[in-house]
Amino acid sequence: MNAKNYFFSITTLIIVLLICLVSIFFWSSSKKVLELYHQRTEQDLCAQGILLKRIINDSVSIEDKEKLQEFCQNMGSSLKVRLTFIDERGAVVADNYSEVSQMQNHAERPEVAQILDDFKTIIDNNKISTSSRYSSTLKQDMFYIAMNCQDKNRKNFVLRLAVSVASIQNFINAVHREILFVAALGLLSAMLVSYLILIWVKMPIKEICAKAKIIANGQLDCKIEVSQSGAVSELANSINHMAEQLKYRLNKSIQQRNEREAILSSMLESIVAIDYNLKVTGVNQAACKFFMVKGNSIIGENIDKMTQDKKLLKLINDGLERPETFSKEISVMRNNVKHYFKVIVSPLKINEKKRTGVLLVLTDISEVKKLENFRSDFIANLSHEIKTPITALLSAIEVLNDGAIEDPVEAARFMEIINRHSQRLNALIEDILSLSMLENETVKESFNLTSAPVGAIIDVAMALCQAKADSKNIKLIKENIDPYFKLNVDPPLLEQAIINLITNAIKYSESGTVVKIIGKLTEKDYRIIVKDSGIGIAEEHLPRLFERFYRVDKARSRSLGGTGLGLAIVKHIVSAHNGSVEVYSEVGKGTEFIIIFPLNEE
Repeated sequence: MNAKNYFFSITTLIIVLLICLVSIFFWSSSKKVLELYHQRTEQDLCAQGILLKRIINDSVSIEDKEKLQEFCQNMGSSLKVRLTFIDERGAVVADNYSEVSQMQNHAERPEVAQILDDFKTIIDNNKISTSSRYSSTLKQDMFYIAMNCQDKNRKNFVLRLAVSVASIQNFINAVHREILFVAALGLLSAMLVSYLILIWVKMPIKEICAKAKIIANGQLDCKIEVSQSGAVSELANSINHMAEQLKYRLNKSIQQRNEREAILSSMLESIVAIDYNLKVTGVNQAACKFFMVKGNSIIGENIDKMTQDKKLLKLINDGLERPETFSKEISVMRNNVKHYFKVIVSPLKINEKKRTGVLLVLTDISEVKKLENFRSDFIANLSHEIKTPITALLSAIEVLNDGAIEDPVEAARFMEIINRHSQRLNALIEDILSLSMLENETVKESFNLTSAPVGAIIDVAMALCQAKADSKNIKLIKENIDPYFKLNVDPPLLEQAIINLITNAIKYSESGTVVKIIGKLTEKDYRIIVKDSGIGIAEEHLPRLFERFYRVDKARSRSLGGTGLGLAIVKHIVSAHNGSVEVYSEVGKGTEFIIIFPLNEE
């Protein structure tokens, strides 16, 4: 209902109420006036009758009809009433309104009959009877009073006084008109006052309604100002207070929502909320990224639009049936890559009794699984690598203990075996310690990075590898090495990385070949290239070449004294300098290792 209809309804209601009140007042006042006038008329007639009784008792005789008729005419005219004298038999003796000769016996008239009955019993001088009835003589309604009376001769007769009911009604009608006029005037005045009051109230309420609509549309800063006091002012203040509370709660809700979204967006875990109809009700950015969907587009859609993985869908269905939180590890294929997840399934509750769905928290544990597998492989490979030299050492010692030590030739051969495998075991332990140091964050922070000439570091590495190169008649050559160019590095570590690459190139190169150490400066980085012309490496082995204990040809690698950790050490040293290492190879043509140091990281 709009404001106009509302005030029209209020105005109509007030008018109807006023009309009802005026009608009730008019009816009750009319009834009361009628009663009062009847009482007053009766009292006046009684008083007049008593006065006439006194006069008649002293001066009038019922036998003197002419004088009695004259008396009746004179007094009736003076009092403006109808006077009738009736004898004990009911015969009319005198009447100022009609001819006595033409009037019937009045003994049966109600007011007369009561007085005549008293004549037959004990006379009550104060007896008065009344009657309001139709007069057959005058052909109109009349109001009568009758009383017993005695003439001067002490004879009984009935004195009756009457007035026309029409005159009473005329008076009542006049009074009604006056009351109706006053009531109508009061009604009009009340309507005018009510209208003015409504207008006075309507203006601020209309303004309140307009401002309330503005507030309802979201403009919570809008204020309602009312100059009036009282209920309207309290209403305006209440709406203003409500708008302030609503604004505070809305801002608080927005803040909490933003905080919640920020937390969910920053989480690495994928979070998905699902209702009992398997509709997605909420996701965070991590889940959108993993399932390759847009957050706004997937809300309200079925979960099978995000994933078809049967194991994940089974977890969701189990979560909708089970009341408690549970977790499980599953694997999910995505882009042909197997991802491992720890999935926590929790019920979404409004309260303790009512649930709305489930919440999935998917934590990617692929790296953890990879590390676990790597650790298992590392321990297995390490055990195998250590077992081989230890077995050889134990076997040689056992042979020597069995008597071979007495034979100088055999003793020398087995001592050479012990020496070779001891050195291999020592190299393995040193490489493991080097890897452990490079992976230790605390040790990495203590690296002594200084601006050192790259040429000098390469020269030292080549000098330390020269003996091995000479033993295979391999020539070490450096190209494009600027002796003055400097990098921000830890010289001993970089030296070790270059030595490992040169040693690796010497091991897998044929006698009489060349191993080149090349420097290359670009706009973005500086590169140290170790290039050989050896047997080369098949392409399928290149991605795993820097893994611990990975060997392309395990038998040949062990026979050459390799530990399987040299390239892994190179990768960790270069990574510690924020660099990278690449490898290019072709079977039968040689291998090229490239250490890359970005210049902006110096």
